[in-house]
Amino acid sequence: MLRIGITGGIGSGKSVACQYFESQQVPVYYADTMAAFLINTNHEIQVKIVDRFGRKSYTPAGLNKTFIRKQIFQNKEALADLNRITHPYILKHFDDWCKQMRKSNYPFVVKEAALVFESDSYKSLDFIVCMVAPLETRIERVIKRDGKLRKEVLDIINRQWTDDEKIKRSAWVIKNTDDDLLLPQIVALHELIVSKTEFYGN
Repeated sequence: MLRIGITGGIGSGKSVACQYFESQQVPVYYADTMAAFLINTNHEIQVKIVDRFGRKSYTPAGLNKTFIRKQIFQNKEALADLNRITHPYILKHFDDWCKQMRKSNYPFVVKEAALVFESDSYKSLDFIVCMVAPLETRIERVIKRDGKLRKEVLDIINRQWTDDEKIKRSAWVIKNTDDDLLLPQIVALHELIVSKTEFYGN
């Protein structure tokens, strides 16, 4: 079973590609969603985050996102510590999920994650796809989707790898722009992956 990673900066359109794969009955693992779930439910993660950042890290409702953002904002060491705490658990959760999908005889699965390279999770994947889009388009999408301020979106973008860095390490690039039709590119990618699973077997 092949493990396909779909990455790209915030607002690049990863969810659109993943929705297409889901429509084709391909299992999709949403790394950010699962990370949030684990951070709020895994006791070992919670203990380690509290040990590192203090009791204010959690409220009765779950992770204190506002507090944690302040701790890691423009603090690379704190952000690295948070990643070191959470990423091993997320990687194991993904691996366990893949084992279940393999038992169900899926020829391949998709993992959607913005930080595939930053978190080293690319090492657990067979094939990386990078979604790219113009900077202003990405900013406008996120502002409209999440209600964030422009500065907040730029802060997130500046903490992620650049498109050029991701493209160099990706096997396939999908351009999500006004000049490039998106669906034909995704369909072509799907056909390529299917051909690879037929070549390698499940």
